[in-house]
Amino acid sequence: MRPAEVTTTQIIVAGIQLEKSGKAVNGFSLRKQIGAGNPTRLKKVWDESAATRWEAQNEPSAMASGEGEGITSAPESSQGSSSMVAEVAALRDQMQALQSQLEAAKKESANLSLQVQQVNLVVDAVTDDRNKFQLRCAELEGKDKSHRERIVELNARIDEQRGELHRGSQARITLQKALDALLPKT
Repeated sequence: MRPAEVTTTQIIVAGIQLEKSGKAVNGFSLRKQIGAGNPTRLKKVWDESAATRWEAQNEPSAMASGEGEGITSAPESSQGSSSMVAEVAALRDQMQALQSQLEAAKKESANLSLQVQQVNLVVDAVTDDRNKFQLRCAELEGKDKSHRERIVELNARIDEQRGELHRGSQARITLQKALDALLPKT
């Protein structure tokens, strides 16, 4: 006989997923969920695991109330049933570990969300400051342009003044020569 291509764990997980989604758990729905396997075997393994899970859930309450004595459990198919009990226990442990990881991930997500909000506040503040600096730079560039224009105007006036000063100097020299020509030399 060849080994089964679908493990008991895969069957149990698929059955739990079907139950959680509100679908009927039968051989064909299990096969469709898993994608492989004999529907008859899948249903048989699911039914055995369901019985084992039912026993495992009711066993602690029966032991606590003292009713466990004298009650015989459903007949077990020796190694198959005990291995299923072990697999169910392993799955339960795995589920608890995953739940604790989920809780930790939720806390981490909440922390990261807070950090994102804080970073967004900082980014907004920096953006506001940058916009203020850009406005200030635009103002200063406008003033710089008007100052440059004023400097060009003043340089033009200075050139005019130099021209007038040069003409005045030429006129003074001419007048001085004329005056020197009119005055007798001693």
